[in-house]
Amino acid sequence: MATVLKIPENPRILVADLAYIGDLLMSTPAITNLRKAFPSAVIDILVSSGTMPVIEHNPDINTVFTTDMKKRGLRGIREEARKISTMGYDIAISFHRAHGTLMMLRMSGISKRIGFTNGGRAFFLSSGVPFIIQKHRAWNHLRLLEKSFGIHVDYTTPTRLVPDSSAVETVRKRLESIKHKKGFIAVNPNAAWATKRWTPEGFADILY
Repeated sequence: MATVLKIPENPRILVADLAYIGDLLMSTPAITNLRKAFPSAVIDILVSSGTMPVIEHNPDINTVFTTDMKKRGLRGIREEARKISTMGYDIAISFHRAHGTLMMLRMSGISKRIGFTNGGRAFFLSSGVPFIIQKHRAWNHLRLLEKSFGIHVDYTTPTRLVPDSSAVETVRKRLESIKHKKGFIAVNPNAAWATKRWTPEGFADILY
């Protein structure tokens, strides 16, 4: 069970999620709840370079930082930790379970580091909970906040994707070019990992 953290007034929080596009998108319900709980906090996020478009326009985030440290091994981890150590964060939250990310946060010197404790990861953290593989990733992220901060979270919070205006315009033009009298529905029912998939029953309720 996570230890409920004592939070300073207007904390500086760094969220780390160096996973893939879908993983980052499923962190957004937790980020929404984090902002509601700490409306005056500085909430920054560290992501992989290729996933930045998913989060860069999210209004709950103050600053988005990118890194390619995964490509640079231990040297990259050390360099990233050194940069973060100068930024004065009170709390680090890792939704990413990779040992390299957790090592980097520990090396950065941030005193309060929360994340998932499975597989020896507790060594790198000051507090955390196990990741329950049978549960959805977004549920796990929300539970991590609930247990670590002692805050109320809304487990029905949707994911949030805020595209830039040029992307919206591109999609609008493409949709206008599709000539179909009855309209159409686009569905992507699959994902690489079971924790990212919605249930067949959920799709059936919408489509039939």
